[in-house]
Amino acid sequence: MREELLERIRSLGLPYAEEVADFCSAVIRAFEPWCIIIHGSVARGDYVLGRSDVDVLVISDRFEDMDVRDRISELLPYGAGRVVFFEALGFTREEALRMLEGLNLLMLDALHHGKVIYDRGFYGQLKAKFERLVAERGLVRIRKGWMATR
Repeated sequence: MREELLERIRSLGLPYAEEVADFCSAVIRAFEPWCIIIHGSVARGDYVLGRSDVDVLVISDRFEDMDVRDRISELLPYGAGRVVFFEALGFTREEALRMLEGLNLLMLDALHHGKVIYDRGFYGQLKAKFERLVAERGLVRIRKGWMATR
């Protein structure tokens, strides 16, 4: 699994490929996620080596009935002791869809410029909903967020 992830990460041109592959491999074993998305400066390409963290969304049903702080605490050890800091947030599939429907900026940005590292079939559903919302509501990315033109 790690080698497949590493190949995918390198094909996307992301920095910290070895670290991201190790982190994602461990998270996949522990949480059986539906998808893992790298977003933020690393995904956009405007990161600063040695200063930027790696922002990660982990979509897994294992987060059901778990407090958001507990999710962060559960994910934190998988990034410990690495060359780069991983800021990982965990959501269930239902939460991700609800966040998107509510035009949550984090979810909109992650789907706009995020890089899918791992997917078991949920990302397509999420991306299709994002594209529908963009079309229906005339969503436009602006400097510090999103604007609905309809």
